[in-house]
Amino acid sequence: MVIKVDIDGVLRDLVSAICDVYNNAFDQDVKPSDITDYSINKFFPLVNEKFNMLPTDFFFVNKGEEVFKNKALPFDNVKKDMQRLIDEGHEVVICSWQFTHRNRVATLEWLENWKIPFSDICFTKNKWLIGSDVIIDDNPAFLSDPMENGHKIIVTQPYNTDYGEKGVIRVNSLTEAVDLILSNYLVYLET
Repeated sequence: MVIKVDIDGVLRDLVSAICDVYNNAFDQDVKPSDITDYSINKFFPLVNEKFNMLPTDFFFVNKGEEVFKNKALPFDNVKKDMQRLIDEGHEVVICSWQFTHRNRVATLEWLENWKIPFSDICFTKNKWLIGSDVIIDDNPAFLSDPMENGHKIIVTQPYNTDYGEKGVIRVNSLTEAVDLILSNYLVYLET
């Protein structure tokens, strides 16, 4: 099978990195569990007050390398889980949208630094363009895209808990998603 895997919210804990950068810059105590919506602009008001910019610009442009490459840590077992899929003969395509070219470069360096295995990589907002049998993502918008034809698996994060769409399988980690795939559960659903 071809399996598309997102990076942020699936492989990499970007929200904790953002909270860490914000808390250090503004002497605050925002926790990842406080981020209950996919749009981070709602949760970091001091960025706009102090720098007159949107939090997305602050974190993804001004602090992009710090956030994407240096601060963000991989979730537990992602290296092992990605390798499990590859070892079982699946093509694992990292499919992620990154805010800027610098974020893409920092993400590639992050993948290299953490030695995360994958078969191929694509940076695009139109993830459906990459044909696959399965997509594993944390962003409801990508899973709700009517052009997305494969099995859809959402990794639970505080900002997507209210999302529920028929046919989307909810898991708590990449490990759970990989366990489902390797157990042939998705094949069972097709019959």
